[in-house]
Amino acid sequence: FDLKLSVTFENENCCIEQIYGVDNDENERILKTGEILTFNTLFPSKQIIDFGGNILLKLKLKTEKENESDTQNVKICVSYEDKDGKKHKTEENVTFNTRDQMES
Repeated sequence: FDLKLSVTFENENCCIEQIYGVDNDENERILKTGEILTFNTLFPSKQIIDFGGNILLKLKLKTEKENESDTQNVKICVSYEDKDGKKHKTEENVTFNTRDQMES
């Protein structure tokens, strides 16, 4: 239940520039909350609903100061609640080399 996939940034120097694979309403919601996907239930439905696919985030550095770090950390988090009510959470930190982007 309550499956959530979110992305957060180490600091305000990085942001989501563009989101591909979602409509405009979802785009605005993702930019506002940082939650990429949210499902309230994971039970199958008799109704056939066509959704899914890939969602691609294009990240952008807001500043290009000389004294900024050469890396930017982004945390990707998945959380959910199992059928017994136990909450689970997995986080992964991803580090990007920002110096390459600033030089190009």
